[in-house]
Amino acid sequence: MTKKPHRKHWQGDEVVPINVTWLEAAFASADCSARELSDRAGVGFSSLQRILSGHQRTCHRSKLDAIANALGVPISALSGGATHLPMTWTDFEDDWAPVPQVDAVPTSLDFTENRFLTACKTALMRDLQHEFGEDAETAYDARYYWVILALRALILPAAWQDRLLRSS
Repeated sequence: MTKKPHRKHWQGDEVVPINVTWLEAAFASADCSARELSDRAGVGFSSLQRILSGHQRTCHRSKLDAIANALGVPISALSGGATHLPMTWTDFEDDWAPVPQVDAVPTSLDFTENRFLTACKTALMRDLQHEFGEDAETAYDARYYWVILALRALILPAAWQDRLLRSS
């Protein structure tokens, strides 16, 4: 067997499947070109093109992780490990618990919502850590649902109108 020293850096890095449908939706929501994504992720442009076109169905976890970070989405969404995005508006319908859209193919809007809600959660946790210290997780659980409802009412006028009409 011929040794391939140029592949030594991949040792211990598992090969994972690529969910091309979800990757296409995440890329469509990224508002950047393939060249820009390649630069952000530190992945070769031709390699990224093969992945985006669907010609390459697997890649090393570190490469997919770099692409996911550059797109601002969880790696599980691109590797086929997720059945739904962890945070979208549909997760916060009218119940306390999120309602996942199982096996639904996400759109670029879903990925945009996911990035926005994840940023909101990060900002809220940062502020709660500053104010409550060790009790930040408990404070987060008590406040996050209401923060999301307020954001949703501001951003989605139809939801705001519907809720207002139902309450009267």
